[in-house]
Parts: sequence; C-alpha cells; structure tokens
Amino acid sequence: MLSETLSNLLDVAERQLKLEPPLLAWVLLNGVDGFRLAVDPQKYHQSRVGQLLQPQVEERVEIGSYGHDIDSVLRPFFEKIYDKAGRERPAEG
Repeated sequence: MLSETLSNLLDVAERQLKLEPPLLAWVLLNGVDGFRLAVDPQKYHQSRVGQLLQPQVEERVEIGSYGHDIDSVLRPFFEKIYDKAGRERPAEG
C-alpha cells in the first residue's frame, strides 16, 4: 500500500506539478510501539516477530529520478522497521 501511494504521489509530482528530481520524501509510521512485524510463517516459523519499542519509525528517502523502482526507494525505510523490531529484513522483496 505504501509503495502504491508513493508511486501515485510521484505521478502527480511529475505530470501535474512538473517537479524536477531529486525529490525528498519523509516516510513515517506513528503510534507503532507494541506492534509486532507480520511475516511469512514459512521463513520465520511464526506469523509475527519482533516487537517495536518506539512510538514511531521514520526515514527520509530521496527519489533521484521518476524511473526509480519504488520498492528500492522504500527499502531503507522497511529495513529500519525491521531494525527497530530487532530483526534483519530478508534480502528478497
């Protein structure tokens, strides 16, 4: 859902607002303390792992061009979520 939203925002920035890259975006999850990561039970042998102990996770991401893969742009943010939950994000996906 986050990838799709950022993709839509970038589409508006490029086509309607005519903004030139690089663009900066701040990605934030607020009120997440106490939540656990929902994960693939095939990989972790359980459906939830690692509890977030801080109320928010945020990351500044830079979009160097409109052709960038959104998932690779957001990867540092998702890695930070796993880190805050005491886990390392899997290499794939």
